[in-house]
Amino acid sequence: MNFQPSRVLYAAECLLKQLGWEDKEPPFSPLEAIRSLYEGRVIISTTAEFSKGENGCVYLDPDIPEATFIALNRNDPLCTKTATLAHELGHLFLGHPLGGLGGCLCRIEGQVSEGNVIEREANTFMSEFLVPLNTLDRYFSKDISLMRKKDPEGFQVETDLLSLQFGVSTAFVLTQLWRLHRQRKDRWGL
Repeated sequence: MNFQPSRVLYAAECLLKQLGWEDKEPPFSPLEAIRSLYEGRVIISTTAEFSKGENGCVYLDPDIPEATFIALNRNDPLCTKTATLAHELGHLFLGHPLGGLGGCLCRIEGQVSEGNVIEREANTFMSEFLVPLNTLDRYFSKDISLMRKKDPEGFQVETDLLSLQFGVSTAFVLTQLWRLHRQRKDRWGL
């Protein structure tokens, strides 16, 4: 299986359209999406305790085969729980195999290894679902690299405001802003 970012980005875009959210103002709620798509077939727990760096997982319970479970680390801040829930939604929506009953896919902080295609896809889905580049483009029309150099304080204020608007961390917004910057450069032929 090869990592195909365009397929994953398209899937996130399709989900937002399916939910009727393509023109909706952020934040985009993965919880609302799960409730809408899976109508009670996904059970979410926010009481789990994980090892340091583990944010959550999606799994099947052999005792309850008709449901899929998502566990979120109760010690994580809300923006991390939101990102983790969107990541796990990505696994479900993209049809990633959970390894049969008792199988589990976990989200762990930090970089995903290049060879772990399933986790890279879920992370890419999460990013585009929570902070779609076309929506971010409407909210931040400035030249990202220029503003960061010429007005670092203003840039920090704007990224903080965007993180509040989208309901994610500032680091998450920064990552998406740099993706948007690269996309704009490609679009403009720079």
